[in-house]
Amino acid sequence: VFTHSISGPGTAGTFNFSGLNNSNGTVSVSNIPIGANEYIYQITSLAGCVIADTFDVKIFDTPVITNIITTCSSGSNGSIKATASAINNANFNANDIGIVEYSFDGGNTYVTADSATGLTQGSYDVYVRN
Repeated sequence: VFTHSISGPGTAGTFNFSGLNNSNGTVSVSNIPIGANEYIYQITSLAGCVIADTFDVKIFDTPVITNIITTCSSGSNGSIKATASAINNANFNANDIGIVEYSFDGGNTYVTADSATGLTQGSYDVYVRN
């Protein structure tokens, strides 16, 4: 019979086992903090043989809309400009972070531009993501 353990930040749930003598195990981890987090997954046999592996889980800071500027006079010449909060991803490199994207149609499509133009009068749901 094998035993499994995981160590790292956050809250580990209950292990689910399968395979001969519980040789396979899965576990969910929640409450993982923002940043690059290292985990160690370890399997130990009854004979005391240990296999361990490390892996990283990266949780990115989420941008938040801090300002919206709208203009509209008539027809389809309205515009929206969104400003997103600065995100603190100091532990990541440029390839990890990606870019902030904006949606002006309720999250259906995302673009890198922080403004939308040619809008008609109405309500718009604006979202940002990284």
